[in-house]
Amino acid sequence: MQTVLAAPGLTLVASRASAPTSVQLVRRAEWIILAFLLYAPALTFILTAPEGLRTRLASLNSAVIVIYASLICLDSAKPRLILEV
Repeated sequence: MQTVLAAPGLTLVASRASAPTSVQLVRRAEWIILAFLLYAPALTFILTAPEGLRTRLASLNSAVIVIYASLICLDSAKPRLILEV
């Protein structure tokens, strides 16, 4: 699949077929965000933190990870510009 964006005097062309599959679906910055979403709740179990904070942080981060993973699956099943952005 090839995406072409054009403006007066400017043309950008990007191809999804040129990159490996893991890079296509998730960018490096998104892997860093995912690592942080896993790191923050894990840190509450290592350091002393109130029990309610541990539960809330783990629940919220898990929900964000699940929503993010579902957006990645939707984009891989039926690519759309809105999901890529």
